[in-house]
Amino acid sequence: MNEIPPLSVVAKRVAHDVRGPVGVIVAALHEIEEALAGLGDGAAGPDLQRLVEMARRGTRKLERTAFTLDAIAALPPPSVSHVDLQPMVRTAVDRMQIAERRPQVAVSWISPPEATLRVTVAPPLFTHALEELFGYAIRKSAKEVRVMMLSSSSTSSPNTMPTPSNPSHERPERVKSPRTTSLVITLVGVDVVPASTIPFEEPLGLAAHLLSVQHVSLAIHKKADGVELVVDVPSP
Repeated sequence: MNEIPPLSVVAKRVAHDVRGPVGVIVAALHEIEEALAGLGDGAAGPDLQRLVEMARRGTRKLERTAFTLDAIAALPPPSVSHVDLQPMVRTAVDRMQIAERRPQVAVSWISPPEATLRVTVAPPLFTHALEELFGYAIRKSAKEVRVMMLSSSSTSSPNTMPTPSNPSHERPERVKSPRTTSLVITLVGVDVVPASTIPFEEPLGLAAHLLSVQHVSLAIHKKADGVELVVDVPSP
């Protein structure tokens, strides 16, 4: 009996098999759009334009599927580097706004004071995890997704220790904790909180897995105005 190949090999092969036909469809759609443009404004009709756009969205989702499979094939271990968080987040939001097509859901930004927020991640895996998170947020939000990024310099946390003069009295002593940068995604108007332990097959499961292999944490909190997804990323 033939030996079953590793999951990474299968994932890479399927990704390749998906990309081939998708590339052909994308090229064909481009030719169709060029031909429609040559007919003049309004000649194609809104129904045909809508069908072309539907096909475009379908190919983008297939491209993301291939990217997901490539991400799985790359595990483990990811190769990490120091990158700026802000352009990665904005690119992921832009791509998912196009992919999800929910214009009624606004994306608002609370920009950090820092011009650059350096984080330590594996860029391809982290990019895909961001797209999974923002795709989920845009799909589930009723009206708005709020995005906030903030840097936490080497912060201190309290630790209690007895004082020499009074062994029974405890006083706080500050202890250094690792430097992190937080990305907070608020799903405004959402009441349902996803499970704190996210199975791989659930909508946030792939994102949680891709983040965890980079030592990035994902926490979920219920707030008065919705649900928060909090991503804590190591900083150099």
